[in-house]
Amino acid sequence: MKNFATLSQLAAALALATAVPAFAADVARNGYAEALYADYARDADSRIAFGVETLQAGALTDIAGRSLESLVGSSSYLIEANDGPIGLSELRIGPVDQAKVNNEAFAATVDGFAAAGLPLDQGSYRLLDIAVAMDKQVQQHRAVEFCWSARAHCVVFDPNIEFLDSIVNGHRELRAQGYAPREERIAAPATEAVTARCGLASDPRYIMKSLTWGAYKRTYKNVYGITMVTKNLGGQQSGIRCTSSCAVAPFGYSNSSSAFANIPFSVDCGNAFGSGTTGRTGKFDAETKCSHRLTFSAKADASVANRGSASVDIKWDTTGSIDSNGGHMIDTCGMF
Repeated sequence: MKNFATLSQLAAALALATAVPAFAADVARNGYAEALYADYARDADSRIAFGVETLQAGALTDIAGRSLESLVGSSSYLIEANDGPIGLSELRIGPVDQAKVNNEAFAATVDGFAAAGLPLDQGSYRLLDIAVAMDKQVQQHRAVEFCWSARAHCVVFDPNIEFLDSIVNGHRELRAQGYAPREERIAAPATEAVTARCGLASDPRYIMKSLTWGAYKRTYKNVYGITMVTKNLGGQQSGIRCTSSCAVAPFGYSNSSSAFANIPFSVDCGNAFGSGTTGRTGKFDAETKCSHRLTFSAKADASVANRGSASVDIKWDTTGSIDSNGGHMIDTCGMF
């Protein structure tokens, strides 16, 4: 009995055959790791800069049996940030907290790639020196890049940035999909009256505006491509409209989020919304966050302060690495 490939299998094979030469050429020209660090810096609004230098390179079989820690050493500092759909905020560099160090990742060996379906005899590696410049300080550490050009696949293990590949590639994927907060506006009714008409202070031509942050998924994988954490961030909306009497009316919603983690990670998600007015000024705030952290200490708890006034604000009590979605809208209705 003959076996025939399905159309989907043929399409996948054709796509891989087309992608491999382009991938190999791009990696050879620009360097996979170089592009990865450049995009991380861009996503952090260039608050950080990286220099990447190759210290050693060769066939993956040359370092068979070695642990990742033996290649890059241990973490001397950690680079952390709150992760959004396509950007990073609250970027910070701090000392190593042993509770945040994934010892299993350091103990992982090069041979583990073969078990994950990535043959050592098809792979190559580069040992990298990473220079980090932020807030007028420069620090250095080591990272290692693994590549399988024939499979159009590379990954970087950086002991100082947890899930570096997943963060950057998650942003790239959403950018490619055209992800962005969706803005909507409603124009003020046309009138021939000479007197002023109602509108928003930010732009009197409109009586309503809103921002909608679509739901998105973020997946964090280890160097072998095994999913360790999955987060599904719920959609959020914040808006302001002016009523027929030109009173301000905040509106919006906050959908909940969910997450899953494999050992040794824990996850927690929270969401909240709040609205309020002060005079003709109104505000709506809608946010959700999911945290992941080693062991059982991840936390993402939300509370609403100053509910009912235009000073309404969502306060967060979090531990671990944060992914977030949502934001606020504030504006004033008046006669212009």
